[in-house]
Amino acid sequence: MRKLFPILSLLILASCSGDQALNEPGKIAPLPRYTYVVAGHVYGSATYYTNSVYPKFMNRMRQLENKREVDGLFLTGDVVAHPRPGQWDSTILQINSLGVPWYISPGNHDLVPYFTEQVQASPFIAFKEPYGLFLVLNTSHPGWSVDSAQCAFIRNELKTIDMAVPVFVFSHQLW
Repeated sequence: MRKLFPILSLLILASCSGDQALNEPGKIAPLPRYTYVVAGHVYGSATYYTNSVYPKFMNRMRQLENKREVDGLFLTGDVVAHPRPGQWDSTILQINSLGVPWYISPGNHDLVPYFTEQVQASPFIAFKEPYGLFLVLNTSHPGWSVDSAQCAFIRNELKTIDMAVPVFVFSHQLW
């Protein structure tokens, strides 16, 4: 059981499942349904890890893909145990093999120049789906916080949405 603990939050977020919206008076149309997987520490644990993604995590992801299409994967930090180029390359190859879009909210193990040069151009990103705003943040700053650039980024992103739109925030450390 302890070996499974590092995969802290293998959760499926079925956003908008069962919600309906009015598109014409008297007509109700179903909203799209999204399935996202959220997981942290996918390298394993401090006492047991491989040089890539924890095998049980990869097996579980393949099982989920066989049951229902996964729309995306949010990796909430500590994707690699040691952020060396070879380990990143092996990890990215495995994650890409899942065939789903993925986003990384970097943890303290992840942030090296190679991360923004080869893995993900920015340590914080946002994207919108028709019924949600997704913020993937970098909270690996002193005090486990966001820096002033991210704070401005978050404010600007929030200005672009309707107040009723759900906002999903992903980070490694709680801030």
